[in-house]
Amino acid sequence: MSAEIAKSPGKDRRQRRSKIAIRQAFLQLLSEKDLSEITVKEIADRADRDRKTFYLHYGCIDDLIDEILQEEAEEEVAIIRQFSLGSDGLVDVHKLYTVLGDQIVRRLNERSALLKHVKTSDLIMRLKPLLTKVLAEDDSLGLGKSLGPHLDLFVAYFCAALLQLYTQWLEGDSELPAEQLSELAVATTFGGINALIAAAETMGLGKK
Repeated sequence: MSAEIAKSPGKDRRQRRSKIAIRQAFLQLLSEKDLSEITVKEIADRADRDRKTFYLHYGCIDDLIDEILQEEAEEEVAIIRQFSLGSDGLVDVHKLYTVLGDQIVRRLNERSALLKHVKTSDLIMRLKPLLTKVLAEDDSLGLGKSLGPHLDLFVAYFCAALLQLYTQWLEGDSELPAEQLSELAVATTFGGINALIAAAETMGLGKK
């Protein structure tokens, strides 16, 4: 047993290196040809691995894409949170809306080789559960006192609406500048939030 335990860190490192090589090979191939033309064998050959190694980590190419998109979303939300912190150490939702728009556009440009094969909405909506978690934990929308145990439900609602706004903005190739979009999103969100708070307090939803 002790020998197996001693070997496991090295095995983990080899597996991580294999996954990194496979991912890099896949992204390189995407910059050269269409997704429909890429095979598992090509990815494995480019990564200097065999097909068995590929299938050790992924069931198919779609699984590889799914993992990349999920990690992209997680990294994006981490960056958004970092640059949206106010002086009190909590997320400033005004800053968040501005940073969110900037990051979405930046990521789409940086990953154009992959994302041209993926719906913009598929990537953006992956942010919803991650963004909801950040805003609920910090109570950035100021809903916690009024909504109590129902907070997550309504934070998810506002996040879905916000992300749908950015999706429509990108897919519709809107001429509205990102800065103005963010300002209008903040105004719309907090106008709606004030009404929600008043209604929730009247219903006594914040009481446990």
